[in-house]
Amino acid sequence: MAGVPEFARKLELVLKALNLSRGRLAQAVGIDKSVVSRWASGATIPTDHNLTLLTEVVARHRPGFGRFDWDRSVTSFAESLGVAAAKGREDLRDGLPASTAQAPMLERPVLPLSGKPSIAVLPFQNMSGDSELDYFVDGLVEDIITALSRVSGMLVVARNSSFAYKGRVVDVRQIARELGVRYVLEGSVRRAANRLRVTGQLIDGSSGNHIWADRYEGSREDVFEFQDRITSYVIGSTYPKVRQAEIARAQAKATKNLDAYDLYLRASALMRQFSEETHREALLLLDRAIALDPRYSNAYGLASVLELQRNRRHWGDHEETRARSLHLAKLAVETGWDDPLVLTQGGFALVGLGSRPADGLACIERALTLDPNFTPAMRAAGWACWALGDHPKSIAWFERAMQFGPIDPLVEDALVGIAFPYFLTGRYLEALGWIEKALPAQTNHGPALFLRVAALAMLDRPASDVQDALRQLRHTVRNPSIHAFRRLLPSIEQFEPFESALRKAGLPD
Repeated sequence: MAGVPEFARKLELVLKALNLSRGRLAQAVGIDKSVVSRWASGATIPTDHNLTLLTEVVARHRPGFGRFDWDRSVTSFAESLGVAAAKGREDLRDGLPASTAQAPMLERPVLPLSGKPSIAVLPFQNMSGDSELDYFVDGLVEDIITALSRVSGMLVVARNSSFAYKGRVVDVRQIARELGVRYVLEGSVRRAANRLRVTGQLIDGSSGNHIWADRYEGSREDVFEFQDRITSYVIGSTYPKVRQAEIARAQAKATKNLDAYDLYLRASALMRQFSEETHREALLLLDRAIALDPRYSNAYGLASVLELQRNRRHWGDHEETRARSLHLAKLAVETGWDDPLVLTQGGFALVGLGSRPADGLACIERALTLDPNFTPAMRAAGWACWALGDHPKSIAWFERAMQFGPIDPLVEDALVGIAFPYFLTGRYLEALGWIEKALPAQTNHGPALFLRVAALAMLDRPASDVQDALRQLRHTVRNPSIHAFRRLLPSIEQFEPFESALRKAGLPD
């Protein structure tokens, strides 16, 4: 840090170059005018925190300048602002050219899009009119940027770049072009008494169309806990929508000359259609992706889950699909040890295969260590803990997944999953309730249909209700039996309650 007198001279230069009064600068930084006057008079130097705020003010007025280095020479600083350099520091200190205040902003180049999904999180607007809330709002955005940066496969613009737009009204499409991103996340914060309302919206930077918008409300009594909850909620809502948009973008492309990434995204889209034909086609696409890149961990991870589902639904030889799923899961974990998505997929396959649920849970726990807000890993942890017999922890993980990923298109997997530990702890009515919530979107989910029959039988519902459930089960699962249900589930110790309930419903062994 430069000495007090030198800093004071530089601050005066900033005020002149940006055509700011001390009062306007104080308002922009969110402090008292007398504090800025003491800085400008050379009485004190700003704290590190206020120096950061001053840096943001300079970057806001001259976005092309970037981070303001208060220790650089006055001449160098003036040049970076677009001011003609004069000879000697005193000439610049005593007076700048009159045209300085009207100097045009430096034009930002248009950056090329990355091959990865890319996003910029803009500073949220403080709509409360209370400058004291600025610290909370900026801190919230910083947490969101940090959390998104930990999501594997996503490129997130650094804070200093996105905060250059703070206080400016700029079309999001222009921002997306200047920062080289495909998506922009913006939002606002309002306060009423001791409650805060945070709104957020995800925008397609190329078209300006809204992809997702939502709001979150809560008490500010424990500001840090509230901030953590909002961050987790926004991340849990944003990532699935970005992923959906990326899949839709890949589907719109021609099938020729696709790279491994596009092949992977197309396979992801086919996987969600849950049919024998689409799963087979998805695996063929993944085989092509792996041929292009034998170290493509995402392709291995997705393929392992697809083979697991084929195994459970009897879409192929049982031993062959099981062996292939296990082989792919091992390759996924080996090549993607630092990728939360790959660890989740590989770990889930290991759990679903039944022979190594503890190893699978270890992979999923590592995924959650790398990204604590990754809702697919939360759901996988719920299934893993249930397979290992830890039903309270299983319920907790499924509840957390539903809380932080309420609009995730795969949230129904958590609705189904949470019903299993409820059933095994004798809470049949709650288990049935979760299954009924899931079935409208999971009409062909075999395990859910089996569990519905079992819950109805244990609740002694009318025989007509049980028969209706059995008819729906037979419509989805060929030759349903207790043995068939056993094959759909991981190798868990506690299968006898399911067996007794299904036998009571009249299902054959």
